[in-house]
Amino acid sequence: MPQQSLRKKLFVNRDIQGKILGRLVKYWIFYHLAIWHVLFVVDFFQQRILGTVEGVPPLGLRELYVNFALAHWGILVISVALFPVIFRDMLRVTHQVAGPLVRFRNALRQLAAGQAVEKIKLRESDLLMEFQDAFNEFLDSERQRHGQHAKAGDQQAAAVQNRAHGGDRPVEETEQQRQAFGHGYWRITWRFDGLPSVAQWRYLPATRHRRYNGKR
Repeated sequence: MPQQSLRKKLFVNRDIQGKILGRLVKYWIFYHLAIWHVLFVVDFFQQRILGTVEGVPPLGLRELYVNFALAHWGILVISVALFPVIFRDMLRVTHQVAGPLVRFRNALRQLAAGQAVEKIKLRESDLLMEFQDAFNEFLDSERQRHGQHAKAGDQQAAAVQNRAHGGDRPVEETEQQRQAFGHGYWRITWRFDGLPSVAQWRYLPATRHRRYNGKR
């Protein structure tokens, strides 16, 4: 039966999740710095234009920046308050990708080591469901292929064993026949092309066998 994942940690792979979340933090900081300073530039030109029209002496850049920060501090508070929520959600999303990939990687390592691997069943919230089906189909095909190889190996071993037993049997039978019926010889009839045509076992009684061997 497929084993369902029981992952409890959200951060399971540093290479995948760490890079994605690190890139998220960089983009988050860059985005808010860009928005903050774009708003400051707009406020700066508004203050310059307003001071020119009303004849108010312009403030210095530092004073304008401090006044802008005091006027828009709520943006920073909201950004900082929302960042943990977004980061947590992105951690869950990356876990739905990295978790299945880690399971596939571990299963492939077990296959490479010659260990038994069960079918993978991902959680309902996980992504890469199509990889789960493809991987399980691969496992089925591998098991079927190994089963066919094992069956063929057993058949070959049985054939070799039968040939071995079959080679011993005529020797035993010939020895039994020699003890029971005496001795004999093979009589081969040759064809005109030099190839044997008929091979017959010719029985020799014990007396003729002794005479044939030079014994009286």
